[in-house]
Amino acid sequence: MNWTLRRNVLYTGVVAVVALLVARLFYMQVIQVADYRRVATDNRVRIVPLPAPRGVVYDRNKVALINNRPSFAISVLPTEFHGEQARAHLATALQLPEDELKRRLAKRGSLPFEPIGVQIDADFRTVCRLQESLDQFPGVVVGTESHRS
Repeated sequence: MNWTLRRNVLYTGVVAVVALLVARLFYMQVIQVADYRRVATDNRVRIVPLPAPRGVVYDRNKVALINNRPSFAISVLPTEFHGEQARAHLATALQLPEDELKRRLAKRGSLPFEPIGVQIDADFRTVCRLQESLDQFPGVVVGTESHRS
């Protein structure tokens, strides 16, 4: 084979690969900009405040006066929880009337990413049902809290 023909084939191949890469970069950065902007907006760091654990208070005879007990809390992130259907589905799962859930969700704080407490001291069965199908409840967070007694 002739060396000039081999060189021309190699140059053509390199130019074709570079043209494909440039076309793909153009497609990703100009054509699909809305999709990537949406993904970047959804990809945020969530700050979760953790309350400091409080100790047990004893009297002088070592009898516990104030004790801590764990409980489950179900909260909703308003930026991720949308729609009437999602609210109806959550109300059914929590066995709450939909009007009551709507009233609790209306207690929105000043921060848009701050979770809204929907059910405090939830029973274990409800928490298990939610945890099993948490992918069907976007924006619903199940956590633990400590209550003083």
